[in-house]
Amino acid sequence: MAICTPQVDNQGRPTLKFGRLLQGRSSTGRITLKNNGILPAKARIEMPPHAAFSLEGGPVTGTSGSGSEAFVVDSKKSVSYTVVFAPQAVGPAQHELRLRVANNPFEDYR
Repeated sequence: MAICTPQVDNQGRPTLKFGRLLQGRSSTGRITLKNNGILPAKARIEMPPHAAFSLEGGPVTGTSGSGSEAFVVDSKKSVSYTVVFAPQAVGPAQHELRLRVANNPFEDYR
């Protein structure tokens, strides 16, 4: 599983930057994943609840109460999710999510 977007930061981690935003407004960023393998890939995005960030889209096949979404990406196919940032308070905000690929510990990203 490869992360096509977003670009990586200076520490090698994919990072979405939303810039300055007025309270009450929202901005979106896209996460695109591609399965470059020859078999379908099972993965999970883990994103703990946060008042200012939400995750939308993607082929969700199952969810858990811990902010986790499981999905399958067929060989040579892509899937996209949208991260929505809607600040509830003035000041900087950040949040982290993890991508875990089933049966492949070498492809766990955060």
